[in-house]
Amino acid sequence: MKRLVVLGLVMSLVLVGAPSLAAPFSGMFNDDDGNVHEPNIQAIAQEGITLGCGPSVYCPGRTIRRDEMASFLARALQLPMQTTGPFTDVGNNIHAGAINAIANAGVTLGCAPDRYCPAEPVRRDQMASFLARAFALAATPSPFTDTVGNVHEANIGAIAGAGITLGCAASQYCPTGLVRRDEMASFLARALDLEPVYVLLGMGSGLPLNCSKDGLHCTGAFTVPLRTFYGISEGFYQILPYMGDEQAQLQSTSTRFELTLNGFLQNLQPVTVESTGSVEKRFEGTIGLSRGGHQLIARWYWNGQLTQTTVLNLTVSG
Repeated sequence: MKRLVVLGLVMSLVLVGAPSLAAPFSGMFNDDDGNVHEPNIQAIAQEGITLGCGPSVYCPGRTIRRDEMASFLARALQLPMQTTGPFTDVGNNIHAGAINAIANAGVTLGCAPDRYCPAEPVRRDQMASFLARAFALAATPSPFTDTVGNVHEANIGAIAGAGITLGCAASQYCPTGLVRRDEMASFLARALDLEPVYVLLGMGSGLPLNCSKDGLHCTGAFTVPLRTFYGISEGFYQILPYMGDEQAQLQSTSTRFELTLNGFLQNLQPVTVESTGSVEKRFEGTIGLSRGGHQLIARWYWNGQLTQTTVLNLTVSG
C-alpha cells in the first residue's frame, strides 16, 4: 500500500486519498489586509507586475508616481527594458529602463517636449490614457458627466467601455483625482483580465489544532483580520500511479469536501489538478465573514465515508 501523508497533522495512520489541507495564507504583503483591492493586489503580485514598495509591504494608500507607473505597465506588457529613450529628465532614475520601454512602445508621450516628469503623481485622467494606449483600446464616448472637454475624455471612455473603471461615484470619474497604488492594482487586473487572488483560509495545516489521537477529529480557535472575502481550497491528494479502484474512488462525486459556515453549507466547486507523481481533487470558492464570531465545520468524505472533521471557531477582528 502506498503511504500518503496528511498535511499539517502528525499521524501514524496510513491513508489512501488523504485530505489535502491548505495552510493559512496571509498574502505577499502585510499592509493590505482588509483592503477592498487586496485580491487584485495579490493577482498582479503573482504575475510579477508589482514587487511592492518595500519588504512585505505594498503601500496601498500611496499615490502612484509617473516613474512607478512606467514599471507597472512595462511589467504588465512584458516589455524589455530599454537603455535609451526620448526624455531628458529620466537620468539615473531606477525606473529609467521601464520609462524608455513604454515610450518606445508608444504608451506615453511624456509631460512636455523631451520630458517625462517622473516624480509627478499620476492623475486619473492621465491613467486612462496610459491604459488606453497600453492595451490598444478604441476611443469611446465617456459615460461620465465630469469628463466633458477633458483632453483624455476619449480614453476615459475607452477604459470605461472595456470594464476597467466604474468611475468614482454615480456618473462621475473624478478625472483630476490622484491614483492610489491599491486602485492601480484593480485597474491593471481588470485590463489584463486577471482572476482575483483571495487569501486562503486554511482548514488545518499551520493552525493550532487539538486533534484526536488518530488525527481524524480536530478543533481549533483563532482570529483573522476582516476581509471582503476569504478563499477556500481544500480536498484530497493521491500519489500516482493509482492502485486498484483508487482512481474511480477519487473521481467519484461521493469523494468531496464540505464546509458549513454558521450552519449553512457553502457552495464550493470541484477542481482536479494533476502534477508529476500526484493528483489533487480540490473544492474551491470564497466565503464572506463579518466582524465577530463564526463557526466553520470542515468535513472530508472519501468515496462516501467521512474520514476527517475539523471544527474551527474563529473571530473576525478589525
